Amino acid sequence: MAEPRISGKTAAIVSWLHRQALKGANVDATLEGLCAQFLAGGLDLDRAVVSYLIFHPQFDGMTFTWTRDTARAERQAATQPDIRRAPSPFFHMQCTGTEELRYRLDNGEDPLPFPLLGHLRSLGFTDYLAFFQPFGSSADPRLWPDMPVGVAMREGITGSFGTTRRNGFSKRELAALRVLVPPLAVAVKAAATLEMAEILLGTYLGAASGRSVLRGHVQRGQGQVVHAVVWYSDMRGSSALAASASLETYLATLNAYYDCVVDAVDAQGGEVLKFTGDGVSAMFPFEAGTQAGRMPVGSRSRRRGIPSTAWERSMPSVPRPGRPRSAAASPSTLGT
Repeated sequence: MAEPRISGKTAAIVSWLHRQALKGANVDATLEGLCAQFLAGGLDLDRAVVSYLIFHPQFDGMTFTWTRDTARAERQAATQPDIRRAPSPFFHMQCTGTEELRYRLDNGEDPLPFPLLGHLRSLGFTDYLAFFQPFGSSADPRLWPDMPVGVAMREGITGSFGTTRRNGFSKRELAALRVLVPPLAVAVKAAATLEMAEILLGTYLGAASGRSVLRGHVQRGQGQVVHAVVWYSDMRGSSALAASASLETYLATLNAYYDCVVDAVDAQGGEVLKFTGDGVSAMFPFEAGTQAGRMPVGSRSRRRGIPSTAWERSMPSVPRPGRPRSAAASPSTLGT
């Protein structure tokens, strides 16, 4: 998109967005603050959205939607089927590289190419401006195997602004919104990158170790002494199940088992450290000099509810494995 001139008020918002990026402000706080400044400056905004692809064990995209009625930016995670289910301006822009789409919604006779626009029109919206700020890269095609041949899912920040005001956005307002797209995208990318790092490190290293890495504890041998009770459990009958069930069924059962074990460990204040095959390693930290024995006892009582919930999610024809084996070691000292 062409670079419009930056006026005094808009320049102040650009500076504010840069500060948000530098301090790593959350996406929801950034979007809420930006929209509050729009309203204070006289821009009659009723809806604003930002969205991006994410690296996450369960989801593929994240969207934040701000509305004037709530003055809050609501977070919503999405999977690939969610993203691909219905044609949307965002998906279209990321597939084609289109950086801007604008639709006037106050003419009820004009056909609209996306179902979302018809919904917004029914809510009284009169104008819709969508943007895509590309990063210059595309998602790994192996992570998006169902895309049409020759179509790539481009990485970047997508978003939109909408109003219900009569006659929609003015030319001056559109110019200001276009100026703010790049600094907004920078602030969102900074926040999203930090959050994805926290999620991935927490997933593969554990929450405490992940936080330590982000704080700079990355040198060999660097760590801290943690007093903890150590937990290990695995799924009894896993080998027999793997031999008798399909790969898809076995993995679904294993994931259901993991969900239940992780929930039980989290509920007792523990932290999962590692998944090894069908085994789970976890710890229950405690302060030195305090009574730690109650923590594994609580976990054992919680564990009694693990099997039924997990296997109920599995295929009915799958033989139900036995109760998970577990061993909680005596209080130990771990280096993390």
